[in-house]
Amino acid sequence: MNFFLDENFPRPALTLLQRCEHQATHALDGFHFQISVPVQPGNSGGALVDERGNVVGVVSAKLNARAALLSSGSLPENVNYAVKSSFLLSFLESVPEVSAKLKEPNTKERKFDDVVSDAEKGAVLLVVY
Repeated sequence: MNFFLDENFPRPALTLLQRCEHQATHALDGFHFQISVPVQPGNSGGALVDERGNVVGVVSAKLNARAALLSSGSLPENVNYAVKSSFLLSFLESVPEVSAKLKEPNTKERKFDDVVSDAEKGAVLLVVY
């Protein structure tokens, strides 16, 4: 899962994400957010949610730390990427069976624990053999 159970930690990451939504990220291709949320191998495909529980992206990649170290001389920390949900939404809306099940974004304030609980209910482990 790509959220943290400590309500004191994710707030800066969520604030950063809100700023990213309102600013054009010129270094990226327009389909991705650069996020500072820690990502581990296996997190790709996980939902990135905002403080209201809306899916704002899907975790997709990490910056290659070795390549960054070789080119800049410093080791990056928590430089990760997520595909913007707005890009994915247009695809989902094009599938009638899926489009009918999409929910409107939540605009009401929510308790952190409620957001975590809903995100846990919406996450599944997929095992491929």
